[in-house]
Amino acid sequence: MTKLWIFVGIAIFSMAAPWAIADEEAAPADYSKVSQDGQYIFVMFDLDKEWYSAYAKDPMLRKKYPQAGLYKNDDSSTPLWTVDWYSDSHGVYLSSDAKHLVRIGPWPRVWAAKDMEKGGPALKQPALAFYKEGKLLKSYTIDNLIKNPKEMPTSVSHFQWRDKISFGEIEKKLVVNTTDGQRYVFDVTSGEVVERTEDRTVLGKVNRLLQ
Repeated sequence: MTKLWIFVGIAIFSMAAPWAIADEEAAPADYSKVSQDGQYIFVMFDLDKEWYSAYAKDPMLRKKYPQAGLYKNDDSSTPLWTVDWYSDSHGVYLSSDAKHLVRIGPWPRVWAAKDMEKGGPALKQPALAFYKEGKLLKSYTIDNLIKNPKEMPTSVSHFQWRDKISFGEIEKKLVVNTTDGQRYVFDVTSGEVVERTEDRTVLGKVNRLLQ
């Protein structure tokens, strides 16, 4: 039994260690993302006007597409709808119906321990947003989804509220597992929560840390 807990302790430490070291946000950059059926392409532009790196700005992409948004993937340069925000490529889930999109909030920052308390500014940062044809349907902040803030992995200046996210193209469902053991199922077409469960067992906590 003692050996088991030593193993668990080592595993937890090995999972927690990267948080203390890898604490830099990736720089924003232009990109494009094709829908699962290949019919549409979502284009995103870095909005930071002070960033002049050739890596961030893609001149060919900007020449072809006038605005960030969704286009038919047939060399068309007329947007079906546009957006005026930025999210990295890992933070966008695009539906093949050419209408719906889910935006995941950026890596949240933490400034002081008290900011992680209930009602604190760190927990008011954006978590999820659901859009239809570029228009916001519904959004959630981190404190809408997290019930136990002290269980979230925290680094020097950031923290992690989401454990796993999966997008069901056919079902139009987004499944979100949080780092404090909550599980939500969202209807992508409305942004509403259609199912919520919770794993508060000790085994559940250990499994999340070992994933």
